[in-house]
Amino acid sequence: HVVAGLSGVPLLALFTARPELDRSWGRGTRLQILDLEKLPREQSELIARAGAHGKALPGEVLRQILARSDGVPLYVEELTRSVLESGVLHERSASWEAVRSLSKDLIPVWVHASLAARIDRSLEEVQAALRARGEPEAPEDLLGAELAIDVAAALGRSVTVESRDLALERLYEYETRGEIASDIGGKAGAIVEGVISDLDDIDELIESVSEHWTVSRMPVIDRNVLRIGVYELRNDPTPAAVVVSEAVRLARTYSTEKSSSFVNGILATLAKTLRDG
Repeated sequence: HVVAGLSGVPLLALFTARPELDRSWGRGTRLQILDLEKLPREQSELIARAGAHGKALPGEVLRQILARSDGVPLYVEELTRSVLESGVLHERSASWEAVRSLSKDLIPVWVHASLAARIDRSLEEVQAALRARGEPEAPEDLLGAELAIDVAAALGRSVTVESRDLALERLYEYETRGEIASDIGGKAGAIVEGVISDLDDIDELIESVSEHWTVSRMPVIDRNVLRIGVYELRNDPTPAAVVVSEAVRLARTYSTEKSSSFVNGILATLAKTLRDG
């Protein structure tokens, strides 16, 4: 109604939205829709450098920022800011320099560093256990699933990692490194194997309901959360509502609040076809 009422008014307005936006409201108006592609590597590097005060970042840090952000400008900015605030880099006159050895997963995606609260141990104890293993110890650091389990065990506690979280970790490894570091069994292993073996079919299903938004344009985390959800809707007896809810949890935990809404919309639509159709 607002747009229709502005007909004939000399007004320029710019709106941004995720691709699931219902575009029918713009019919009959002078609305123009522009689909934004992922940024190429060169432009992502420029944004990262701008966020680093115009100074060069260490090669490994830059590589991880670009891999995790996957061409999404906001992610490039946020990850660059997070790395600078983590304390692992020291600012020089023309560049940033690592002040300690960098983990190969400086910006990992998986288990929260709220491990201390989960196992009823102080943050200092968790940090000491991490130091003993030569791992990052800042409060905002994230822990890989296996490391979280090892650290908890060293402190006399046990901690479990949900199958879907572990599957997401392995699928992220598969996409960013081209391989999976170690074999996993159980439900997580079945999910990973199933997603990889049926990848083309799963991606085709996702694209069938994600208007103007190909899987390749989605952030790495978002598309793998969706793949896990679609795999479960097709192959797992878990109720559809639970599958969708768990996928939303993964997106909210490891990506963004907007991503969780996007994932919910895609999977809720597919659930009607895959489970009710």
